[in-house]
Amino acid sequence: MSKAALSVAAFAAFALFPGIAAAAPNDPPAETLAIVFDLQSLVSVASPYDDGYQSGVGCKWWPKDSLAVRALVGLELNAQDGQTTTELGVSGAAEWHPSRRPTVSPYAGGLAGLRATMDGENRVDLYLGGLAGAELRLFGPVALYAEYRLLAALDSGGFTLSLGGAGSAQLGLLFYL
Repeated sequence: MSKAALSVAAFAAFALFPGIAAAAPNDPPAETLAIVFDLQSLVSVASPYDDGYQSGVGCKWWPKDSLAVRALVGLELNAQDGQTTTELGVSGAAEWHPSRRPTVSPYAGGLAGLRATMDGENRVDLYLGGLAGAELRLFGPVALYAEYRLLAALDSGGFTLSLGGAGSAQLGLLFYL
């Protein structure tokens, strides 16, 4: 196709669909708010509650193109071998995106939170840590995130440091509004 034909096609597209001229391919997405669903807790409903560090549902907000904050609430109910366990967790995370992209946006950040466990002996665990991950835009307002976490926790076992293992990798879905 010649340059003249491409120019005419581009002009026609912009005239018919003026919204497509608003963002260049490398411009960051315009959405600033998303609903977050943690996939790990959704697929592990029947298994024991492993970590509780970023499970459940919440929201993500972009105050700047390079900074996102998210808050999550998790609820886990387990009944195994006659023992019932209820756990409620709340957490917050901050993500720094060096260059927010419309398709894949890598990030690094930190998180903090607490988890209350009710299983006959009630306790509250506190934790904080670092995270690294990437957000992948699947289609339209739907994105997938994958991240890896390093955590320090003050829990019933005392102070623990988790540099890997179960619960360190996380998957989730984002639905931008």
